[in-house]
Amino acid sequence: MLIMLSGLLRKWQPKGRPGSHVTVIEWREDGLLALRVNPSALGQPQVQDAQFVECAPGKREAGIARLAKQGWFVGRRNIVMLGIHQRQMALLPRPVVPDAELVEAARWQLQGALDYPPEEAVIDVLRLGLDEPPARQQ
Repeated sequence: MLIMLSGLLRKWQPKGRPGSHVTVIEWREDGLLALRVNPSALGQPQVQDAQFVECAPGKREAGIARLAKQGWFVGRRNIVMLGIHQRQMALLPRPVVPDAELVEAARWQLQGALDYPPEEAVIDVLRLGLDEPPARQQ
């Protein structure tokens, strides 16, 4: 399986010595949801910590600064996402292309499903069902 997320704001690598966790910040209308995840816990991601910072859209910078002071951004990877009402998700049949070309192939599969040109979309993909035969993968 392949999951496409349109609306991913930014991925960045923290400076300094990274920890073993990944931090995901969801940019919601009423605040920021922070999740600290161990991506390699027994083969499945495991949430280690969660926090919600209530703030108005114009006060998100203060919320991010608060999370930074608490050490949320010292992990292996940090991901900031738009809120659920600000992004789109679609399950697509896995195109028969090399993994390095999945994002561009997904972009053109979405051509009729987006309200804007697909070349303007920020797309990330995640393969699901790796144990399925190639014809059934998404």
